[in-house]
Amino acid sequence: MKLSCLRAMHSERTVFNTLIPELYDSITELQQKLISTLIEIANKDQELSTDDILQLEQDILAQYPVSKSTETSLSSESFRETLTNRVEYVVAKGFYLSSFLSESMGKVNYDSLNSKLLSLFPQPMSYDASLRTQFLQRLQKQFRLSDEELERIKSETAYVISNLQVKKAIVAYLKRRLSTGLSHNSLFESITGIKALSHDSIDITIANATLFFIFNFSEHGLDPDRQFSLNDHNAINELFQKLKLQSNRHRADFPAVGEWSSIQLSDSLINDLQRFLEDEYNLHLTKVAVRNTLVTMVFILPRKSADSFLVHDAYGHAWQENLCEFEHLYRFLSDLRTPIKFEELPELKKQTQDNIVESITNYFYTFYSRKLAVAHNAVLAELTADVFEYHLQKKLANQGQSIPTSSKLRDLVLFVDLTISDIQKHFTPIKNAIAEELSTAKLNQLKRFLTQYLPESELDNSVNKIESEIANIQKVFTVDSPEQFSKVQLATLQTVLLIYPFLKSYGDQDEPYGLHQYVLCLTTFFQEFENHGFYRLPQLSMAFETIL
Repeated sequence: MKLSCLRAMHSERTVFNTLIPELYDSITELQQKLISTLIEIANKDQELSTDDILQLEQDILAQYPVSKSTETSLSSESFRETLTNRVEYVVAKGFYLSSFLSESMGKVNYDSLNSKLLSLFPQPMSYDASLRTQFLQRLQKQFRLSDEELERIKSETAYVISNLQVKKAIVAYLKRRLSTGLSHNSLFESITGIKALSHDSIDITIANATLFFIFNFSEHGLDPDRQFSLNDHNAINELFQKLKLQSNRHRADFPAVGEWSSIQLSDSLINDLQRFLEDEYNLHLTKVAVRNTLVTMVFILPRKSADSFLVHDAYGHAWQENLCEFEHLYRFLSDLRTPIKFEELPELKKQTQDNIVESITNYFYTFYSRKLAVAHNAVLAELTADVFEYHLQKKLANQGQSIPTSSKLRDLVLFVDLTISDIQKHFTPIKNAIAEELSTAKLNQLKRFLTQYLPESELDNSVNKIESEIANIQKVFTVDSPEQFSKVQLATLQTVLLIYPFLKSYGDQDEPYGLHQYVLCLTTFFQEFENHGFYRLPQLSMAFETIL
């Protein structure tokens, strides 16, 4: 793997002043035409034929060929300095993490629903201890890692996957309890506080790291066609309101959907689980840790569309919490609309005017770069979850079927229309926040804040300088295209399309192993370098080679 083409990562200003403008400017006229078509498809409620979808893919591959896909970014002046060996180290860690996929996703452990699709998923390559050791030795040779670096990879990976061992133990506990008489409704009550539903039975499906409760409901509550009692309706509606299931598929406890912090789990269940983990697995966790791990595993699914959710969550998302760290940034999605709070700025006393202005403007760049990281985190998590479904889609296509998804582009390795929707959804709140920073009220608040540090004579000049830098950040959020996409949204979509040919190449291989390794290296690289890493995923892709 030749990673010498990857370049240095500088200050947060680089994201706004260099990376985004260069990616935006790299869009050719024909690429812009294709992007307009893709955005139109994402925004229209119109089905496409398989032939139309496959022709669209040919258009993508024609405009984004592997041989030229990173030519512009690689020749950029801002990428002259060579990245340190840290990149090789990070990518090696991504490869090593991929060896734990078979323990992290999809495998059915219990299934009263008898899911038709979950058992069809192509499984990742399985590694026993001996094979994993051999794989690690190959990585050491391939990336020229020292023994110390190898031990660090093992140590850091052990930390990342520590929750995986706990989840495997929780799954073992649930299987044992369900096989020895614990009813589905009783388990549901222990976790949600909702007593048994009348006129319905709750199905349960358990995969490697996920627990699904499945019954008859929709986004409006319980199925009105069934004779549920008033108490049932009230209890379920209250649960949905607490979880916020009706608003935008929150993943505060990623990858689980919903906000589980307000749900009171049974003390008896948590106590039993804690003892089981200690006695059977020698895992010593606090009750809070047991609870917090369990709620990341729980999903509540509507029976009518259960298979589509099982596909996306048990196979698409489950591995991410075990092998990635998407959950840390997911918690900040609800804060994207929130502007800066001046009381949270770093200490400014005993600084000169220029230093105060520089400290505040640097804070703005860091603050909004962090918001971009949160948005990119959500985009990449959904994108890679969709990609993991591709080999099932190919298998179903050979049987004249298709994968259950809301995407209009279900035949592609990446559901580009859903990715576009995510880009629209997550970047709009940031645009609104930065606009508020430039409002008269907010600038007056900034001026009042500065009175404790600067004399009256320096206030207006300082505020004007800071306002100018905020406006510089806002430029990338300004909508100036017919598709109502800002520069930052187009730069993000351009990045996604630049890696599309690589996803397609590895996805078209008979076995999913190469695609799995590639995706784990993408996610690991992003989480190490965040925004710099996201916009440089195409460069990483140019250097990537599978190790099987």
